[in-house]
Amino acid sequence: QSILRRANYIAPHHLTVQEYCAARYLSLSSEPPVQSICSKIGVGEQTESLWKFLFGCIKTNLLKNCLDVLLSVVEDSASGYEKKQLVVMLMRCFLENQLATASFGSPAGMARSTLGTGYSAAAASLVKESLDVSSIVLEDVDVVALSCVLEQVSSVQKVNLSHCQLSSSHVTELSAVLPRAANLVLSGNSVDATALDSMTGTCSTSTPSAHLQKLDISFCSLGGVPLVKSLSSLISLGNFTSVNLLGNKSLGNQGLATLSASLPEVCSSVTLFNIGRCGLQPGCGADLGRLVLKLPAVEKLHLEHNSLGSGDVDMLLHGLPLSHLVGLNLSYNELDNSAVDSVCHLLLARQSTFRSPGYAGAAVPCSIYLTGNRISEAGLDRIARLDLSTKDRVYQGARCAFDNEVHVESMSSLVETYGGNLQGFLSDRMMSSFGSYLRDASHLVFIDIRDCQISDRGMTQLVAQGLKLNKSLKGLNLGFNNIQLSGFVTILEAIVTGAAKIRALSVRLNPVFRDLDQSSQQYRSCLELLGQCSSLIYLDLGKTSMSDDSGSDIVTSLLATKTSIVWLDAGCNKLADDTVKVLCATTHHTATLQYIVLDDNNIGDDSVQRMLNSAGIMALKRVGLYGNPCSPDKLRQPLSSVAYKYAQATILELIHTQEAVLQKKSASRSPTS
Repeated sequence: QSILRRANYIAPHHLTVQEYCAARYLSLSSEPPVQSICSKIGVGEQTESLWKFLFGCIKTNLLKNCLDVLLSVVEDSASGYEKKQLVVMLMRCFLENQLATASFGSPAGMARSTLGTGYSAAAASLVKESLDVSSIVLEDVDVVALSCVLEQVSSVQKVNLSHCQLSSSHVTELSAVLPRAANLVLSGNSVDATALDSMTGTCSTSTPSAHLQKLDISFCSLGGVPLVKSLSSLISLGNFTSVNLLGNKSLGNQGLATLSASLPEVCSSVTLFNIGRCGLQPGCGADLGRLVLKLPAVEKLHLEHNSLGSGDVDMLLHGLPLSHLVGLNLSYNELDNSAVDSVCHLLLARQSTFRSPGYAGAAVPCSIYLTGNRISEAGLDRIARLDLSTKDRVYQGARCAFDNEVHVESMSSLVETYGGNLQGFLSDRMMSSFGSYLRDASHLVFIDIRDCQISDRGMTQLVAQGLKLNKSLKGLNLGFNNIQLSGFVTILEAIVTGAAKIRALSVRLNPVFRDLDQSSQQYRSCLELLGQCSSLIYLDLGKTSMSDDSGSDIVTSLLATKTSIVWLDAGCNKLADDTVKVLCATTHHTATLQYIVLDDNNIGDDSVQRMLNSAGIMALKRVGLYGNPCSPDKLRQPLSSVAYKYAQATILELIHTQEAVLQKKSASRSPTS
């Protein structure tokens, strides 16, 4: 009878004589051939049945070896969400083995027992340094299995249970074992006062089982005086370095007042405190000031997406520690220019602290974010009038981003201060000045304007106008915006007809090809322009909603023409066999392509085999296939299941190297050489 699911039916595993003989063999074997069995079966529809079969047969002292083999199968065969599902499945198997061994009738009772070193070693192998089952919906039996596994380990670095649809009773049931994690993430679940009180009781014991230092209970609907008092009791234990309350909108001013009043006088270990999106309204400044006075070691304070006024910020800044403040996020509140004055006073006070004869430590850089407030040009000028050279030396450029219209001169200062990295800094009201600045900038090489809410409504046109006249730019990162096909075509036209030779372009995480009409004139123009981008060396089209049909068209445009593409990233799309066929047929047309990233697409074993048979593909340096539904044993150089992540510095180095190659070829063709 099924032990876990208390139902009135019989569910035997050994349905045949062969299975019975196999079970006897495994139970008596000192070295069961788990590796051989798993390599033949792999991961598929029969996985859970096979794993339950193995766990029900092998001896306790062999559990760890079996788990190690199965975890290696999971690591090689699955990625992301599927891997987390398989880990939950392993926890269930682990619990079934314990229940069958102990013959306990109650899973809850079993979860509180200890069954010896064999299970402890197996649990440690399953958890390792961290356990991540985030976004997996955990059932009652999974909560019992999780509790059972964690009970067998003394400590773990991180347990991530975010968005697992845990009820407050689930969290309470786990409260005896969750504090064994140094970093606990419960974001997006239900947490009540009872659960927090239970964890407080566990953490306050003198046993070495409580290691909790970082607590993330963001988006948990925290609110009400009793719950906030329970939270204060938990924080006041003195072990915490990080507390994340982001997104608990019901906390509000009343919750903040309760929190600031009920915390002990000094919480000296807390270095990060996040109360962003917590429904804070004007008038909470006194409670904010009282709170930060009780957090003398805080380095990063998040208050973004509330409704704080400038008076609240003034009271807050008077209580902040000066010497070791690293980050203060006040984005998207109701701040005006008087808040800028308060920020300037803080920066000057920090400067005086670092310059004072009695200060022996090194200056700590500070980042202050003011995006999305009601700050005018005068406020921006107030920051600019500070001693920038001293500020750069002391603070390494304290960042103050403003979501307001600015003049071209101020934009020039902003770009130069951050070396072309304006990620998340620009808004639609700043685009006109940015386009004008881009047009006249004669020394700019790479500009990063990711996450700036750039859309097709006139904003891409402003960027394109600047691109057409700029003569120095070589790299442009437009990732994580809202650029669709029309905006992409506008950017491509500027690259093809512009004065600069753009070598690197990224439109990653933009809906460029979403809801695509492949018969439209815009799409045909896009393909034509891609074939004319002769200067492009690096192109990132990752996560742009590219289908298999459009992928094959784009590969044809790029590789069947005289482009100079060295690196093409088309990961996180829906590419499959048609794109691979075109890729295999066109790689021999280009002499420049060296890297192609196809991670997280729909490329199966047949397509991989086609790549293995393609001389053009096998001549490349790397082909990324991480996260595709293909067998790992089929992959060999240059095909790889390892995800590739490269920074801006690597792209610039790639551009520099390839330009040297192109110059050398050009020199060899000239009559004078």
